[in-house]
Amino acid sequence: LPGKFSGKAFLATRREYKLYSVHIKTLLKKMMNDLLAWKQPLLSSYLFWGWMHCVYINSMRMVPPYVCGFLVLLMSKNYYRMKKRDENSLFTPLTPVDLFLALLFGGSNSNRIFMQPISVESRRSQDVYADSGTMISPPSESTAVAPED
Repeated sequence: LPGKFSGKAFLATRREYKLYSVHIKTLLKKMMNDLLAWKQPLLSSYLFWGWMHCVYINSMRMVPPYVCGFLVLLMSKNYYRMKKRDENSLFTPLTPVDLFLALLFGGSNSNRIFMQPISVESRRSQDVYADSGTMISPPSESTAVAPED
């Protein structure tokens, strides 16, 4: 809103930005240490062989493709980790094949649809689900015990 921005809000925004920059630096240091210690073998071996390939051809022209490939590996690792965590949720995420086909052939003027709408299962409002995803059925009215006086 115009005229409603105060100095306190500016200082709070600046502190938050500083906190995020420190946190991002810490995460990057941790990721680099994990890669150097081979705690993530797939990513570490990808970087090692990419570095060896650049040394072998004696050129830095392959660095951008290897960086893009590394980012794709990081995102796919994150995708599968989140997909595994959300197995008990009520929607089905898009598959990598759907995403790839939509990236290559999808578009607003395309007559083929590669990404199907997310299917959401409907449930009754009185159904209760546990953290594990199993349904906890509420007691029916016939089995409900009346309070004693």
